[in-house]
Amino acid sequence: MSNGHGTAGPTHALPVQGATPFSVSQERYHIVRATPPCPARGICINPTIFGKEVHYVEGRTHPCNRQRGRCPWCADGSRLRWYGYIPCLLPSPGRVGLIELTHRAVEDCSELRGLASLRGQGIKVERLGGGKRSRCSLSFEKYQLRSKLPEPIDTSAALDVIFGEFATPREFDFIEEVPLA
Repeated sequence: MSNGHGTAGPTHALPVQGATPFSVSQERYHIVRATPPCPARGICINPTIFGKEVHYVEGRTHPCNRQRGRCPWCADGSRLRWYGYIPCLLPSPGRVGLIELTHRAVEDCSELRGLASLRGQGIKVERLGGGKRSRCSLSFEKYQLRSKLPEPIDTSAALDVIFGEFATPREFDFIEEVPLA
């Protein structure tokens, strides 16, 4: 399914949305990526995957800012990608992170079809090749939860904080300077 901007989100009914209705937390979260040979594992604390259009430039993922005005990476012709993020309780005791999912991993995961909610589901994301940019696979795992599952978080707000920490001067090239006098 094309979204009209050159990227394609998942084409079948999945628990994926562009925003979550939960309150903003003051906690700092980190993006967790599958990096060979270690998969990313966690127990989903939100019911849905949060989808975001991004650019992968200079070794980093940057959000596409076209909705806020001009996007420097769109202007440079950088490829637009769709990534999904799902807040998860990680194997580290009590730690919550945002596991990053590629479009293909979500699209290829038949176990997602028909799920009403991801909350409480154990997931594993792994790279199928030896490289850190090789194809991702998403699967479900059984687990034994030894503590209470944390409340859902506002994924959009968490990503704004994360991506804000990695802002580069290029993001501010289009800010107009207004004289004080």
